Amino acid sequence: MLRAVDQKGTPIAMRFILVSLFSLLAGCSGDADFSGSIPIETLVAEEYRQEIAAIDRLLFTERALEESGVRSLVTGLEELAARVGGHSGVFLQIEARELRLLAKLASRVSPDATGEALRNDWMRIRSNLFDDRPWFARSESDLAHAASVVTQATPVDEGRVEVDEQQEKDGSGDDRSGVGLSGCWRVTSMQANGFPAMDAELSGSVWCFDRPEILVRSENGVRKRFTFEVESEFLAVTTDAGEQGWIRWRSDKNWMTLAFFDGLGARPDAFTQRPGMGGPPLITLGLTAVE
Repeated sequence: MLRAVDQKGTPIAMRFILVSLFSLLAGCSGDADFSGSIPIETLVAEEYRQEIAAIDRLLFTERALEESGVRSLVTGLEELAARVGGHSGVFLQIEARELRLLAKLASRVSPDATGEALRNDWMRIRSNLFDDRPWFARSESDLAHAASVVTQATPVDEGRVEVDEQQEKDGSGDDRSGVGLSGCWRVTSMQANGFPAMDAELSGSVWCFDRPEILVRSENGVRKRFTFEVESEFLAVTTDAGEQGWIRWRSDKNWMTLAFFDGLGARPDAFTQRPGMGGPPLITLGLTAVE
């Protein structure tokens, strides 16, 4: 049974939504017996492990989600719903609708709260859709094991960021004239204020640098073009709409790190910003060179 959450975080029963949905799909009255009438279809968890693990990390952490975490959770659920809904079959269509409904409920979660109110519903949907796997999380204590089993595509390589920041301090690394800003780079990791994050336009996008322009091609087909100027470790960026802001950058032969505030704006002081800091979330992207 799905549970909605009001402004105070109180669960609200929503069983009538599912009853109506079954009635609509079957073309029968709401009191019909549906047992055995809808074939159950199970998907292979390994083919969805990045999406499952990313949602698990957000829902089972005991830290407050903050605005960036809520957005990532909503995006993750919506993208999983779209992928599941791409299959035929009544059962999977129902589960895709439940995921979309769960995404709407997630959008109402307070940034100061955890995802506790949604965990039971997520575990029920996850159990309906996928064969059980030992890397599925059921509490925060399971997240460390899951991280050791599932290669994460979303978290930024913290070790790489630490190397970047140390190189800035001691003056090593590539020069800051922008020599490394050429060719195409694919986003392979993303964080928002230290949380693993997903975004329909940023996750998996390709950034092509051809000074003084950057062309960003998203996996969903959206293209954006920017102009930029290099100022040491920062890029002064202007959008096609005339909006201006700053991106912090660092690159070597095969790896690039970009950091910017949501909506661009001011210069980031570092490549990471921890939860609890005010202002717009800091987006940190890890990119690898596209050969």
